[in-house]
Amino acid sequence: MKAIVVSSLGGLPVLKFREVETPPLTRDQVPVQVTCAGVSHVDIHQRPGACSPPVPFVPGGEGRKD
Repeated sequence: MKAIVVSSLGGLPVLKFREVETPPLTRDQVPVQVTCAGVSHVDIHQRPGACSPPVPFVPGGEGRKD
């Protein structure tokens, strides 16, 4: 799948558009096709290092299918 990846903590240059492996589904998950994705204020604070998950990570937990 295609994703914007935060490769290290910092400003906008740390965002990289990459092809990443689709994570495996667990028994209680279903695949959803997303056509648009967004980031929230939490994602904006994670990129420079505030309350950040381990890098690399893919920000954005919001999406929709048109």
